[in-house]
Amino acid sequence: MNISFEEGLAVLEALARNSRHSTIHQISSQTRFDESTIQETLKILEANRYISSSSNSSRISLSPKLWSLGFCLKNPTDFKRVADRHLSKLAMETRESVCAGVIADKDIVLVAGINAPESALTEFEIGTKVPVQDCALGKAVLAFQPVQVIDEVERSISTVAAADRGSEALRTELELIRSRGYAIHLDEKRGVECAIAVPVRFAGETVEAAIGIAGPSSQLTLDAIPALAEHVLAAADKISRQLSQVNAGRHD
Repeated sequence: MNISFEEGLAVLEALARNSRHSTIHQISSQTRFDESTIQETLKILEANRYISSSSNSSRISLSPKLWSLGFCLKNPTDFKRVADRHLSKLAMETRESVCAGVIADKDIVLVAGINAPESALTEFEIGTKVPVQDCALGKAVLAFQPVQVIDEVERSISTVAAADRGSEALRTELELIRSRGYAIHLDEKRGVECAIAVPVRFAGETVEAAIGIAGPSSQLTLDAIPALAEHVLAAADKISRQLSQVNAGRHD
């Protein structure tokens, strides 16, 4: 059966309208397509990782890959250009390494970084990809993603036998991040490096990027973190405001 582009878009739009998961019957009711057409369309979308589904296809949702395409449609260089000046100031204020990253599927891609000269621990390499659940930048962005994206990341964690953190622990941590406004991540492999990250908002409340600082856990102590986080929060707010102005200028 040949599936048209319009049919594929209609199915994706139906999935986007639902707050969590959809069933084939629900999609069929919304699109008025028969269920065999829906099933064929879903096979193509899943093969290209635009949707994810349970083993028996009873629960279907949009994938993180599709959500991240929204950022790719914008100009990511805007974010880097606006962020660079504020990252330099943040590095001087905190005397820690600073970085910025954007979401791409279930990863965070590092797009900017300044290594603190005094730190022998943190070395940022532009273009590095890290799973969103494994770094402060990623968790700061993930906390403000649609529930479909969070659910998909949780499922990927639960399928990894060697995972150190379960999906329940991640959900609890994301709730804490939303309430205080920043993420904290301790490098559990080395246990000597800590990072703080804050989401950056584009138009409206859209979160697709984050900035942060990282350094030795001997410096980023529990007592020091709140004050350091205030610097990161202030820088992220300024970047968000400037990006909103850039976006508004394009639509004038």
